[in-house]
Amino acid sequence: MAQNEQQQDSVRNNNSNTDNEKKKCCGCCSCFKGWFRLRRARSQNVESPENTIEEDLEIESDENHYKKDLSDIHLGSMIFLTGVTESKCVRFAVNFLTATGDIAFHFNPRLDRRIVVRNSRVEGSWDKEECTSMLKFGFSLNKPFSIGILLTTSEFMVSVDGKHHSAYAYRIPMNTITTLEVEGPVKINDCKIKTVKKYPDVPIHKLHHIAIDVDMSEEHKKHSIRTPFVGVLAHGFKTGWQLEIYGKIKILPQSFYINLQDGPQVWPHPEIPLHINPRFNSGVGGSNIFVRNAWHRGIWLKEERAPIFPFVPGSPFSLIIRMDRQGYSVWVDGKLTGEFVFQSLPVDMTIKCVYIQGDILLNHITMRRKITDTYFQHKKERCVNL
Repeated sequence: MAQNEQQQDSVRNNNSNTDNEKKKCCGCCSCFKGWFRLRRARSQNVESPENTIEEDLEIESDENHYKKDLSDIHLGSMIFLTGVTESKCVRFAVNFLTATGDIAFHFNPRLDRRIVVRNSRVEGSWDKEECTSMLKFGFSLNKPFSIGILLTTSEFMVSVDGKHHSAYAYRIPMNTITTLEVEGPVKINDCKIKTVKKYPDVPIHKLHHIAIDVDMSEEHKKHSIRTPFVGVLAHGFKTGWQLEIYGKIKILPQSFYINLQDGPQVWPHPEIPLHINPRFNSGVGGSNIFVRNAWHRGIWLKEERAPIFPFVPGSPFSLIIRMDRQGYSVWVDGKLTGEFVFQSLPVDMTIKCVYIQGDILLNHITMRRKITDTYFQHKKERCVNL
């Protein structure tokens, strides 16, 4: 998966006490207001106590402060929050607190910047932020929202309005978490804790079922399917078949990926015989990278990179995956871009789903039960093995 970019959004001040105060402020809604109250007090030569920022935090959170005991959470626990943002909401935060007051996980939607910041705070100091996500920003003023946060063996997994949003690796052990806290101008309608066996838990009948042998039409070109997309392959993916995907790259893309996998879920991690991941401007010197890999028995296998990158921002594309007895071949706009030999994977592994996420719009997906030579040119590629 594409690595999460990390950014810092601390407010700066020329005062000599800035460094200590900046570590205490994460930039979330309550801290933001407390900071500017402190600056206004100083500009008016008003003496403020040492803990002004912390006191403002408490004052601001009185009206919009929700807490719930989490002492009984465990591996597989998922916290479901539903609520509504208020008209004055600029930012709000969902915090997982420890008994010592550390914040194991800080989930901070910022409506003014249309990003969601994720972080941790240990002994009063904020760590490095993470704020990238392949999911479009999903929070608006006066709009209902739902947030699901799952505790796995190594990370939090977060869904927004039922769609996987991001993952955040533990920086503080899960077993030290005691309390859930929500701060900011939002109204929490409900909070439930459930034990789940898979995530996201979407009934199979609500997923897209990929059609067999259906040509791309003009009508398909008029409509786009947003990601994340989970498509069910009712008849699997058999030797001699090809999967056809038609879509368009977004104007300012970062990356997207296509997985062939044995189930629709994100967790527990499915077996992935083929993972295709074009990454824009992420290589040395801002170069583009076209990665192929597979996930088997809990680990990523040996990564391969294609020597050519056929995707152009803002442009339509066709991507076709062909399966034979040795592995897969990937074709983009009718040209072979890579061959991926099975890597210690059972050839007869059942592929049940296609999972697509990232900066593309989809128009049409179909499975063909025979190879159509029109799409293939007889040329080979040398893969770069890492």
